[in-house]
Amino acid sequence: MARILVVDDEGVIRKLVSASLKRGGHDVEVAANGVEATVLYAAWLAEGREFHYVLTDVEMPECDGLELARMLCAQCAQCKIVIMSSDDEPDRVQAARDVGGTFVHKASSDFMRRIVELSM
Repeated sequence: MARILVVDDEGVIRKLVSASLKRGGHDVEVAANGVEATVLYAAWLAEGREFHYVLTDVEMPECDGLELARMLCAQCAQCKIVIMSSDDEPDRVQAARDVGGTFVHKASSDFMRRIVELSM
C-alpha cells in the first residue's frame, strides 16, 4: 500500500483518481492546489511520514504542478512525482521530465490504468 497525494484544482479529477487509488488499497490524501499540497506534505513530514507518490495537475491557481514538483523533490528525493495534464504538447512533457516527474496525459483512453500502474 502506497501513500499518495493527489493534487488537482478540478474536483471531479481529484475524486475520480483518489477513489480509484483507494479501491486499490492505497492511503490517499487530496489537495486543490500546490499551496494546499505543500502544507499537507509538510504536516506529514513533521509527523515522520511521507508520501510515496504525488500526482499533480500542471495548471492550478496559486502554485502550479511543476513548481510544486520542484519544491517537493527538494524535500524528499524518494517521492515519485506524476505530472497530469490535458495538454500533451512536447514542451509540457519535457517540463514534467525536467522536474523529475513522469507525464500522464489526462485525455488518453488509458489515463486511469496508467495512474494505477504508476502507483504500484
